[in-house]
Amino acid sequence: MSLPLVTIAIPFYNAEQYLRQAVLSVVNQSYQNWELILVDDNSRDRSVDIAKEFSLRDERIRVICDGHNRGLATRLNETVIIAKGELYARMDADDIMDVDRIQTQVQYLTEYPDVDVVGSMAYIIDKDSNVISESNLVMESPKTVEDILNGGGFIHPSIMGKTSWFKQNSYDENLRRMQDLGLWLRSVEHSHFRILPSKLMFYRAVGLPTIKKDWQEFKCSNELYFTILYKEQGRKIRSVKMFLLSMFKLSVYMVFSIVGKTDYLVKRRYKPIASRVREDALDRLHHAIRV
Repeated sequence: MSLPLVTIAIPFYNAEQYLRQAVLSVVNQSYQNWELILVDDNSRDRSVDIAKEFSLRDERIRVICDGHNRGLATRLNETVIIAKGELYARMDADDIMDVDRIQTQVQYLTEYPDVDVVGSMAYIIDKDSNVISESNLVMESPKTVEDILNGGGFIHPSIMGKTSWFKQNSYDENLRRMQDLGLWLRSVEHSHFRILPSKLMFYRAVGLPTIKKDWQEFKCSNELYFTILYKEQGRKIRSVKMFLLSMFKLSVYMVFSIVGKTDYLVKRRYKPIASRVREDALDRLHHAIRV
């Protein structure tokens, strides 16, 4: 049996509400030469049962379940090590792929072999899979640390890249959140990144609990700014500015959380969407998760 060209990795933890849709969106891809690695991080719900249902029906799907809670960064690094594909694609357990996501990114990386990692734009969906808005494309080719800090990073679950690149540039396993930001900050200036304007993902960002997540991201981002910008790269003034900015953002989120309006802030991060575009996006979403 020939090896798959693409390894798709979905680590999950207590993801029973959305995992089935995420996996269906992989199974329904227009491009089919892939393997899917589903890695459980010691879930306490029915996530593992759902994952195993798919693996019994499709030999391309592997389920890893070791009974430990090791965190996202560790699980991602593990999947890179065992990946069979030349290309490695990220995916979260609560998001949905457009049916042409893998095909589009494979085609791009084949046409531009000098690119290490390619991401995409996304439609933003809420907890009920309603299309709310769409992401903004800040820059197509981030090249510097400043580019990443100024909004030029990837939507993490949208990325695909060379497996060899991910083996050489691993995630920091000491970080419980913001692992992707740390990776981009450390690697951007010796890598070739590209962000496609196509919306190849349905990214779930509205209607979910955020205050605990925001607090964790605040702590992790400041650790990153101190470790990478201040200590490793000597960008002392920039690290202080980023710390103050993150403090301001957290304060705003806490105020809006008290009055139950955090979704308002989340929606403001993204671009409004026209009714016709929303209808087309919903059609594609339903096509992606068809049974």
